[in-house]
Amino acid sequence: MDCSEGLDGVDRPFTFAVLGDTHFALPKSPEEADEGRPVLRPLAAEQYAENVNYALSPMMEAIKADSPAFVVLTGDFIEGHRDESLRKAEMQAGLDFFDSLGIPLLIARGNQDRHEAFADTVLPYLSRGLGWQLEESYYFTDVAGCRLVILDTTRWKRDG
Repeated sequence: MDCSEGLDGVDRPFTFAVLGDTHFALPKSPEEADEGRPVLRPLAAEQYAENVNYALSPMMEAIKADSPAFVVLTGDFIEGHRDESLRKAEMQAGLDFFDSLGIPLLIARGNQDRHEAFADTVLPYLSRGLGWQLEESYYFTDVAGCRLVILDTTRWKRDG
């Protein structure tokens, strides 16, 4: 969902949900499944089904029922595939999964959310929603007179 559609109309008081370390993952990549190669995933298919079907999907339904104004994902929203060629696909699948809530998302990058995949997938999504081009994985937005600051602690530098 486009953040600007939902965040511009928020009035006080408002509620929001915070989710962290959801570790969304795909059980197989389409390429691996089609070629019949062994699937080298951080999660086995059974673990994926448990995480998504028994934890994330019901949690998302419960959140949706509470009608928060927006959801903040605090990092590690994907498992973080070790294969660089699959990271972007996993990031996009995770983004699509959480976006299916139909509630605006604000997303912080975690250490499992690889920088390149986050920059290629999540930053354009957030840029469209916030209405300006994000160059970094930390940003802010104002909601009903409240400034929300989303940090990327994986790129923290003590001296600037």
